[in-house]
Amino acid sequence: MRQAIKIEDMRVRLNALVVAKKFDMQDPDVISLSRELDRLIVEFHKARQLVCIKWKLASTEVVTSSEG
Repeated sequence: MRQAIKIEDMRVRLNALVVAKKFDMQDPDVISLSRELDRLIVEFHKARQLVCIKWKLASTEVVTSSEG
């Protein structure tokens, strides 16, 4: 959840910066912040996938051990 808040904050900051830079998407600050946002989103999705995989493995182990 904390990562989702960081991502939303970064989106707000990026939107404000884009407006402040008059929609100059070639501005180094815009590019840098955009890359940082992309990195945060990728990390968030990787972490979420890992949690899902671990949860599925844990639930499979519980079912298997209760059957045996």
